[in-house]
Parts: sequence; structure tokens; C-alpha cells
Amino acid sequence: MEESKALQALSFLAFLAGIYGLYQLRLLWIIVRTKTSPIGELTSGFREVKGVVARDGKLLRSPLTDTPCVYYHLLISTYNGRRSVKLVDEEKKGTFIIRDETGQVAVNPKDSKLILNVNQHSFSDILSEPDENMLRVLRRYKLKSKTLRLNNSYTYLETVLEPGAQLYVLGPVEVGKRRLFKKKPAVPLIIAERSEARLIFESGALTLVSFGIVAFVILLRMGII
Repeated sequence: MEESKALQALSFLAFLAGIYGLYQLRLLWIIVRTKTSPIGELTSGFREVKGVVARDGKLLRSPLTDTPCVYYHLLISTYNGRRSVKLVDEEKKGTFIIRDETGQVAVNPKDSKLILNVNQHSFSDILSEPDENMLRVLRRYKLKSKTLRLNNSYTYLETVLEPGAQLYVLGPVEVGKRRLFKKKPAVPLIIAERSEARLIFESGALTLVSFGIVAFVILLRMGII
């Protein structure tokens, strides 16, 4: 009975892995087959560009490091003895500009797939005092830094997208009064702080791992392994 439940759980895992593998395979195909366009020559349609981030209006300020940016995402979590508990999950994004030597295009990141680097990964716990940035952000979100004179334990993760960052953007473009990348139903918009080669490698690796899980479960159910 227990073995049957375990096989059912593995089968469900394989089903999810298969769906994810198909998604990654489709993404890989799209990245490989779409050629990079000079921004100044963009026309409406599904396009790929590479360029440098610039602001489109007022810059944001990230909560933890007070970094001027066009996007930020802050996560604060704690451990309750059994699992990690998310206390703060704040994300702010606005339209920004991507430039290359031929021109510029606006990017609306709403509902896009963002692949960015974590800029700040910090901890405060019983043995380590929170620094000024941590104390400021704890006050902002009304979290206690101490309980009974002991430091509370928190993990801080902050991701920011600053002007000057190199970006890869793949998705639908509208050309009217201005060029604009904007998410459309059933059409991906990918914004990545990665090179195209690294995206291809990561997507290919995830595809292989996903289908490897499916193959393992099939062989297991057939009694081959």
C-alpha cells in the first residue's frame, strides 16, 4: 500500500516535470530561432534585443540598500523551527528603457518573466546584530529586531535592476508613438540579466533534468530499475 502511494506520488512528480520540461523546450526553441534585432530597426512583432538599462521617468529606491533602480524585489523571511516563513514580499516595477547604439525601446515589465541576479543576501540572528540598513527596513515593515533583548533571526534578499545594467529582452513589440515591449496573452516576455548563451545553457539543462525525471519514473514503473 505504501509502495503504491509512493509510486503515485512519483507519477505526479513526473507529470509536473514533463509539463515543465515542455515549457523549457519551447522557451529554448524560441530563444534559438529568434535573431537579435538592432533596437533602432525594430518593427512590431516578436523580437529579441540586447542593450543597456536607462530610466523612463523617476527612479525607484530599493528598501534595503537604498539603491536607485527601475525595479526591486525584497524578501524578508524567518524560521519558525519547522519551516521558513515569508514576512515581507514587496516588488515594484515600472516602465524603463533599453538602449543600444542604434536607438532605444521602452519595456513594460508587468507580467513578464524576470531573470535577475540577487544583489543583497543578508542575515541577522542571535549572534549577529542587524546593521543600519536592516534596522531601517525592519522599522519600515513594523518588524521587531529583538525579543526579550535577543536579536530576532531574519533573512533578507533584495534584487534590484539599476540603470546601466546589461539586459536581454525577448517578447512582443508594439511600434506606435514609441517602441514598446509589452506582455500579451499566451506570448512570453522575458527580461534577463543574462547573456543569450547562458539562457540557452540554463534552459537546455532544465529541459534535460525534467525529461530525465520523467524517464526515471517510467523505467521505475516498468520494473527496469
